[in-house]
Amino acid sequence: TSLSKKQRQNSLLEKRKSALIFGWFQASPKELSFVKKLYKNNGYDEVVVVPSAIRDVSRPWGWYQTHLRRHIEHRAYGHPLQREFDVIHCMSGGFLNFYLLRIAGINASAPVMLMDSTPILPTPRALARFSRSFLKAKGYGFFIQLLPWPMHVILVWLNFFFGAIFAQLVHFFFVETRRKKNVGPSVMEWLQRFRTNIAKLNFQPLIAETADTVFAGAKTAHFLYSKSDPFISANEVQWCMSRALALGCDVYEHQVQYPHVATVFKKPKLPFAIIENSFQSLPSTNNHETTSTREDDNNNDIQQQQQQNTASTSHSISATATQR
Repeated sequence: TSLSKKQRQNSLLEKRKSALIFGWFQASPKELSFVKKLYKNNGYDEVVVVPSAIRDVSRPWGWYQTHLRRHIEHRAYGHPLQREFDVIHCMSGGFLNFYLLRIAGINASAPVMLMDSTPILPTPRALARFSRSFLKAKGYGFFIQLLPWPMHVILVWLNFFFGAIFAQLVHFFFVETRRKKNVGPSVMEWLQRFRTNIAKLNFQPLIAETADTVFAGAKTAHFLYSKSDPFISANEVQWCMSRALALGCDVYEHQVQYPHVATVFKKPKLPFAIIENSFQSLPSTNNHETTSTREDDNNNDIQQQQQQNTASTSHSISATATQR
């Protein structure tokens, strides 16, 4: 006898017990342990948390080192994250961290993705915005006054450009030549492509590659963020949503009023209500609509909110708007 729809959904829910979480910049071990514990308390038997160190995820030299290390590990003996999870949760800078994992050939995947206070795109404007907001939040706002916004963006761009050149030289002379480690053409090709786009001040191909790499194969992508979050750009969130939509994802927008990555601490039930609703909807049967939902104080039925607020959204955002 065939199972009823409710039985099939319950069977699916029972199997949803793995999560891959990419932490945010400057997250403490205690904070990441708290997020891991939340997942455990919500029925996830296997929870993998990947920290996002600023030195590894926010600059070209760190990107290269992270990329190379993961690439070599994966080629040598496989990587433990080369598998399918039930949920991938990217928080703030975790978006870039997940991109670096996948660009190294490690295809961690999940049918449901939760983009929490992200993306932070690999552009000088995005990282300068984050740096200034971070300094202000830590009480160092006077540094921002000493460094005007245009100058800050230029400094980050210079770091991008010369960091990419330095990484290329190190890779050619010390990895490919001296150590005779043939790690394949992908690392050098990635470096060359990255440096060329930086030199041309053309970041659109780079951010398009980043988003396409992150959302490839995903069935559902949820964007949980606040429009007033100074660490990220609402325009960039909208652009990223449109990119995921173009890749065939069912895209949902959840606007909250909490600070950067604070939803999981202020209202921890909300992310899990969003995720569980997605599990009940799998496999997806709609036509990849973008659905906007807003959280309220009585957020007990995420699915009902989404149905009430469904709207087809057109996200035609130019490269200039994306970098704002």
